[in-house]
Amino acid sequence: MRRLAVVVPLLLLAVLIAAGASYADGKRPYLEPPKKATGTDKSANQDEQTSLEKLIYDNVPADFQLELKWPFYSRKLGKIVSMWYQPTAKFYIDANTTAEIAGNIYVQTDKNTFCSLSLEGALQWATNLRFRLTAPPKATAFGLYITNLSTILALDRRSGQTKWMKTYDLTLATPIHATPTMLYVGTWNKLLVGIDRLTGEVAWTYTLDGDIVAEPNDPFAPKPADYVLAPCTDGYLYAVSSAGKLLWKYKSYGRLLAQPVITRIGEDPHVLFGSQDTNLYCVNAVSSQKLWEFRSGAPIETSPVVVRNKVFVRNISGEFFCLDLKTGAKLWSMKDARYVIGVTSAGDIYLLLGKNTIAAVNPDNGNVHWKRKLSKFTYFMPNCWDSSVYAVTAEGLLLAFKEPVK
Repeated sequence: MRRLAVVVPLLLLAVLIAAGASYADGKRPYLEPPKKATGTDKSANQDEQTSLEKLIYDNVPADFQLELKWPFYSRKLGKIVSMWYQPTAKFYIDANTTAEIAGNIYVQTDKNTFCSLSLEGALQWATNLRFRLTAPPKATAFGLYITNLSTILALDRRSGQTKWMKTYDLTLATPIHATPTMLYVGTWNKLLVGIDRLTGEVAWTYTLDGDIVAEPNDPFAPKPADYVLAPCTDGYLYAVSSAGKLLWKYKSYGRLLAQPVITRIGEDPHVLFGSQDTNLYCVNAVSSQKLWEFRSGAPIETSPVVVRNKVFVRNISGEFFCLDLKTGAKLWSMKDARYVIGVTSAGDIYLLLGKNTIAAVNPDNGNVHWKRKLSKFTYFMPNCWDSSVYAVTAEGLLLAFKEPVK
């Protein structure tokens, strides 16, 4: 009995130490502010400098309005240098079935380790790559596709195992757009390329009058699409069929440098896209008829965001606009906002102001409810699909914040 009384506490201590050592299995240690080390305790001070708790408390102000949801940090995998996201969405499988897949956060480290994290911050899998990604990955119900210059790598979304890898005699300029049967990508030599999703073989190429530098998009997601919409530096938005045939094109008077956004207005799919001619366009994705255009006063080189029947877009002069989705009417504008980094359950949006200030804003009138500067953060992830805010520090710490429980 005495041996049992000794062994049990030791086992419990070992479990607690293991939980604090790694976040890969989804366990979370209890986080406390780091203790101040004495001048004689150098080893304790060194341990404190590398502790996860110290990284968090050094980077997050004590009076920050959002609660910590989870941290992710791994010295073994390497410093986090890039992150992208894939929202929870329904993707078309066949005529009778749709599958809802859970969202994932994708991270690349400085050791070229590519990781998949759950929305709860647990490491699902990690794989070592031979290259640095040159575009955000594309995740669908069918697979995960990543690119580097002339190479496309197809991975199994659930396990990270390689399905196929192809190197092409082309320089890929855009992220991949994936549909149930095809992958679409633009190149620097004025080509839109259709690739078989299962094999990676090029099915066709379509020559444009300019380069495609932004991801194409299809107008019927999550339903099956029989054509793709491609923005081009010649000022046209092209609609090209899945067989590589031109269906229609819409002319703006400036280069198109950002991915178009597809949304439904009533029963019809519409495409929103900004142009260097200073306008944001809303065009019927089937007929190519213009519904409205908004003149922002300066070139638009970023994609608009649609949240709760409102359109948010920023021009290169730094003015951030909120528009009515159906009419394109300006509701309000703000000078220092950059992009949407989250939505709240109460109906507000989180905006990034300047380089590192988070603000909770009323989307109806632009009133700022609160704002807080996070001076040690280097990147905030655009996020319009849940109420979390995701951010990365200079040390490579990935943090997720959530609304406080009232």
